[in-house]
Amino acid sequence: MKKGKKIVSNIFYYFLDFLVVTIFGYLFWIITGNLLNKYQYGILFTIVSLFYILFSITTLGLNEALIKFIPEFLKKKKLGEVKSIINFSVKVTLSFSAIISIFIYLFSDYISLLFYNSVELSLSLKAFTLILFTGSIMTIFKSILQGFQKFKEMFLADFIGQFIKILTAVVLILIGFQIIGGIFSWFFWFLSIMIIALFFIRSIKMKKAEQFNKRLFLRFGLLSVFSLLSFYLIIQGGIIVLSLLSSFESVSLLGVAYIFGQLITALPSVITTSIFPSLSELWVREKRKFNRLVSISIKSIFLTVLPFTIFLIFFSENIISLLYPESFLIASFLFPGMLSASFLLGLSTLLLITLYSAHKPQQRMFILFLGMVVNVTLLFILIPFFDAQGAVLAYLISQLIILGLSLFFVNKIVKFRFSKRNTLIILVNIILFLMLYFISLIPYPLLFIILIIFTIFFYIFLLFLFKVFSKKDLLLLDYIPNKFGFKKVKNIIIKLVNFFD
Repeated sequence: MKKGKKIVSNIFYYFLDFLVVTIFGYLFWIITGNLLNKYQYGILFTIVSLFYILFSITTLGLNEALIKFIPEFLKKKKLGEVKSIINFSVKVTLSFSAIISIFIYLFSDYISLLFYNSVELSLSLKAFTLILFTGSIMTIFKSILQGFQKFKEMFLADFIGQFIKILTAVVLILIGFQIIGGIFSWFFWFLSIMIIALFFIRSIKMKKAEQFNKRLFLRFGLLSVFSLLSFYLIIQGGIIVLSLLSSFESVSLLGVAYIFGQLITALPSVITTSIFPSLSELWVREKRKFNRLVSISIKSIFLTVLPFTIFLIFFSENIISLLYPESFLIASFLFPGMLSASFLLGLSTLLLITLYSAHKPQQRMFILFLGMVVNVTLLFILIPFFDAQGAVLAYLISQLIILGLSLFFVNKIVKFRFSKRNTLIILVNIILFLMLYFISLIPYPLLFIILIIFTIFFYIFLLFLFKVFSKKDLLLLDYIPNKFGFKKVKNIIIKLVNFFD
């Protein structure tokens, strides 16, 4: 299979996987938002945020190191070393995550009373240790599948796991478990993925384990700990600090804005995760293709994510009122800052993985550490004055700093060029912004829907009219699978490009 075809195949199946995780994930938060009160909803968000922060420690960064080293060893046909790093990672994560989980369980009463003065949180923290342990191991297993580029298997595992998560959450909350029911549903999600992933991993044929460079492997892993910890403190730190300095009700409002922000980062995450193994391979052998892949990925984010961000900002009240109880409507004032920061995060994530793949983990660690320090410092300064809005502002400022530094360092590798096509991308999005602004002022629902549909098609028309796409970009269409109607879509795009060329 050609490299281009493999990359797009990865993106295709990871997109399906991410689509399942996203749809079921938002369904989970919408259901729990309607079944729990704002106080309980805030606690659940706090618990989940704690998981994302601490799992970066319990895995010791080996999950990210696996995604990098497995494809590199496979490229060099070092199958014995692949088996060795897998065995090593599983054993270390099992031990370390168990130690930290037991520690938190034993001191959960002390933590909840000292920092939150909440007895209800103590029981939630005890349940949290279960998802921290299983979630850490699950992360390692999924990273192994990702390293082998088994994205189809990841999709199947996540589909079954997410379905189980939703089902158990609804049942447990309705029968009276409340917050604990929501937490336990994550445990069943992680456990099911572990079982399914283990089945696929055992089917992979590998040679007898051989010695590998543990110092180098651990170096990349430990550097990832600092990078991932800084990353999650940036995106989840607002929820944690807000729960400490304000209230769980405020956390629930920030949480609503946050999950819509995750919609913005969805496509960049799909692209970044899918091309990560391939970037590692290309850096070793084909640096020109490495540069080209990074440039095309950034362009695709601007063409698809930026207009979606603008749309969500303008119509946040409509979306919240449709999905949540009326008491959550006030969260709409957090959307402009949160969604803008999420767009910047999507770009930065791709650039930071580029640095990591290019053997620049120290630069990535420096950028994220500095962003984390700025974010946490601003959180403690701004939240006492502006509550949830202060958390959003701190998040936005830190993302601006991270993106600026990421562009600076990656430009030394890729050498970005600001072409005429880039200017046209900005122009098209300005036109979209103005159109959506005027549509948002229309009070008639039917006319509103008609104009939204017209705007979508008009935006696509402008992309072709201004020749935003280059022929090199369209060559990737040859590698998109001809499934689910994609063949017809490809043919339409090719005809449009030829017509306007």
